[in-house]
Amino acid sequence: MKKIKICCMMCMLMLGIGGCSWKQNQDMAEHSESFFAMDTYMTFTAYGTDAEPAILAAEYKIRELEELWSVTDKKQ
Repeated sequence: MKKIKICCMMCMLMLGIGGCSWKQNQDMAEHSESFFAMDTYMTFTAYGTDAEPAILAAEYKIRELEELWSVTDKKQ
């Protein structure tokens, strides 16, 4: 009987811990951005407090690489 009580308490503890982490993930900021680069339509999604700056940095880097490597760009 004592083992059953301990198992029940452990299960309730596990469910309680899991519920707390689920609530934190619900409040996480999300930012998505879509753009056309490298002859491809791209959509990026980032999560967290710095989501928007991360997306902008990724877009900047992709556009920078496109300028370097593009074979179809008429500017070169």
